Amino acid sequence: MFWAGFVRAYSRLLEWALSHRWIVVGIAVLSFGAGVALIPHLPTGFIPQLDQGEFYINYTAPLPAVPQSPSEATATASEASAKTNPALAAAQTPPVNPLAESVSAARKLEEFVLKSPEVETVFTTVGTRNGQPNTGRLYVKLHQDRSIHTAVVQDQFRRQLPAIPGVTVNVEDIPFVDTGSEKPLQVALVGEDPQVLSQTAKAVQQRMKKLPGFVDITVTGTDTEAGKVAEIDRLNSNRVVYISSDLEKELRWAMQPIRSWRS
Repeated sequence: MFWAGFVRAYSRLLEWALSHRWIVVGIAVLSFGAGVALIPHLPTGFIPQLDQGEFYINYTAPLPAVPQSPSEATATASEASAKTNPALAAAQTPPVNPLAESVSAARKLEEFVLKSPEVETVFTTVGTRNGQPNTGRLYVKLHQDRSIHTAVVQDQFRRQLPAIPGVTVNVEDIPFVDTGSEKPLQVALVGEDPQVLSQTAKAVQQRMKKLPGFVDITVTGTDTEAGKVAEIDRLNSNRVVYISSDLEKELRWAMQPIRSWRS
């Protein structure tokens, strides 16, 4: 009975459509136009933002100062010992621990993160990320019965994590697709003068910080407090500085203000 009724209704609708072709064409054109008009308002992205309940907090701490010469090493000992026995003073100089700054930063960040009522546990790894002793990562797991989305907790930490002198911190999702540990947006600046590259990269970084949608903006190869470039990367035999950023919105929307820049 149901199928017979459906066939009769469909036959009447088809008969009406064939008798009013221009009306049908008009409806089709309006539907197509409305669909095209809605495209800019549809969320797009390769990977949706899921409520995973876990994420990373990565940080980079400054490397400890290393004595450059025997005279500098001797100067770190007591003045009296340095005058009476320079060799003994140099031997008394404590060895440089490349993990010292990294461990100190990890403890401060971990202590702060554990104060959040949304956090269930934190697992910290120090000195193994990218083979650099001054880097580390905090794996943050949230309570399953939390009342807010993972992205909201991440935004809270981005705004509230303590500012540690010389330490850069970024909050990122745990990718379920291997992307080579790269951030979704990476801009390369190519040039020969490392100081000019460093200054330009810093200017771009500051400009991006004022734009909506960009978070955890990092720069490689910037100069240190002493004015020396601490890292040099190369792309096709040319010096390059990479500006990387996580995104609060889809990549195509975040790229629009960058494309509009004029040098």
